[in-house]
Amino acid sequence: MKTPIGMAFAASLILASPCLAISPLVESFDGDTLASGRWSFFTSPNALLQHSQNRLNFKVLKDTSDEDYCYAELINNQPGFNENWQLTLDVQNSAGKGDDAGVGFWIYNAENSSDVVFFELHGNKSKVRRVSVSASFVQGGEYLESQFNYRSRLLTSGRLKVVYSGKSKQFSFYFKSSVKGADWTNLGSFSVNGVGGDARANWKMNPGSGRFGIRLQAYSEETLIGKGLMIMDNFELKGIR
Repeated sequence: MKTPIGMAFAASLILASPCLAISPLVESFDGDTLASGRWSFFTSPNALLQHSQNRLNFKVLKDTSDEDYCYAELINNQPGFNENWQLTLDVQNSAGKGDDAGVGFWIYNAENSSDVVFFELHGNKSKVRRVSVSASFVQGGEYLESQFNYRSRLLTSGRLKVVYSGKSKQFSFYFKSSVKGADWTNLGSFSVNGVGGDARANWKMNPGSGRFGIRLQAYSEETLIGKGLMIMDNFELKGIR
């Protein structure tokens, strides 16, 4: 999400989850309703995040603004600063809007929601190689200059993976296209304690009680998004060794 983010962080302060420990979770979004007590939702006025056809669909069907976005936030399940854990999510983005539209993860410091990692599929319907996936970083509400970009041609779907090491305090970002036989690509690593990594910032998290909030999010900037173009499915959170 590359837009001005004041509105988004204001929503974060209101809706941030209670700080509870990690529990493994697989969410395929099957059925007519989502499990009660598992997710909370936020939508900006022009946007819609719809649970239909066993997945989450993002739409902006009429008026647009500089920042139209939605998220589903995992509640009562926040991985810890000292834990080892991993997230995966299937994503589709065939809107063809470049970095004016993205779908993926929004991970934030539960003690200070203005510290954020965004990891998103922008997609690329062109035969020209362009930025199709990006990881960007925010500290105190300000974007850092460092950003990881994955460039490709004709890429509209795949899987995002985020791995966090409680020992190194680093996130690592991986993407795999939905093409059969595709391998994982490592985009780089980001340190939240200011030490090591390909990019870094010091989020000043509490060594004993620090936790991360997890959101599945999608956004668009001054552009309409039709039904079935931006989709999230098959989310998993698990602890790792």
